[in-house]
Amino acid sequence: MKTEIKYIEMPRLYGKVSTIAKIFDMDRTTVWAKLEAMRIDGCYDDVVIEEGPKNRRINIAKFEAYLKSKHLKYLRA
Repeated sequence: MKTEIKYIEMPRLYGKVSTIAKIFDMDRTTVWAKLEAMRIDGCYDDVVIEEGPKNRRINIAKFEAYLKSKHLKYLRA
């Protein structure tokens, strides 16, 4: 009798800058600019885990929430 192994695919929680760029269809430089804007807004530490000077892990859901919070803000200013 052969045992069947089932794998559960887990959603990705964190991604690199290049992964975030692919997911949200933007350049890496745009992602870096958004991260800098997060730093200015004070929400950077909740979204990003720094592993080195140029290596960060970004929470995908929180990054998306940040983008949604900035959606059309320039029209309301």
